[in-house]
Formats: sequence, C-alpha cells, structure tokens
Amino acid sequence: MQGWSKTDIAKELGISIRTVYSDVKFLQKQWRSKREDLPDEFESKYRYIYREAIAAWLRSLEDKQVNTFENVQGSEGDVARIKAQGRTEGQSGNPALLAQARGALQDIEDLLGLEQKSEAGSTEDNPLYHKFILLPPKDE
Repeated sequence: MQGWSKTDIAKELGISIRTVYSDVKFLQKQWRSKREDLPDEFESKYRYIYREAIAAWLRSLEDKQVNTFENVQGSEGDVARIKAQGRTEGQSGNPALLAQARGALQDIEDLLGLEQKSEAGSTEDNPLYHKFILLPPKDE
C-alpha cells in the first residue's frame, strides 16, 4: 500500500480514515524510536572496520617468510630428499588497507558531525577529532 492515500487505504481495508491516521502515526513513532539507535550501531561498525584495517595494515608491514622446497634426485633418478630453503622478504605495507581505515574514519566523522574544519583549517587540529576518532575505544 506504499504510495496510497490514507483515504484509499481506509476504503480498501474497510476501516475509518481516523483509524488509518492513528495507525500510521503509531507506526511512524515506533519506526523513529528504533531509528534513534542507528548512529551508535553504525559508529561501532565503522570503528570495527577501522580497527581491522589498521591491524591488517600493521600485519602487511611485517617481514614475510618465504619457503621453497625442491626435490633433489638421487643417483638412480628417484627423489632422494627434499631440499628446503627459507628467506625473509621485507614488506612496505598495503596502501589499500590504509585507505580503508581512512574511509572508516571519514564515515565516523560524518556520522558524529566532526567534519567541520577548525579555525586552523584542519580536522587534525580539532581536539574532538583526536578524542573520538583517533583513539579507538578500549576493549573491556
């Protein structure tokens, strides 16, 4: 019945228009009360995305251990042993993970209304930015 007028709904259901008005008002009030918790829910999800992206970024900076295995043939052509070699490769990090973390921070800023520039012209100079955005909540 989306897009129907209240009069049409009343006629279709065989009820008074006053009943339709009161039911719609009740449903809107119920919808609004459920909607009030949405910012908190989104903030916690964005903070989770931020923490996971930063953790992945830090893992991407760690040295990577690469192991190679080679079959060494014996005198009769069969495999006599397996030769294993290991080496460590330095990593420079995955920039896409930082971009994901920054995107989550931007979403939190927008949700909390912290996207306004400070007088110095930078959100990083805003003490609220540091309190609410850069310092993730401590896990209990």
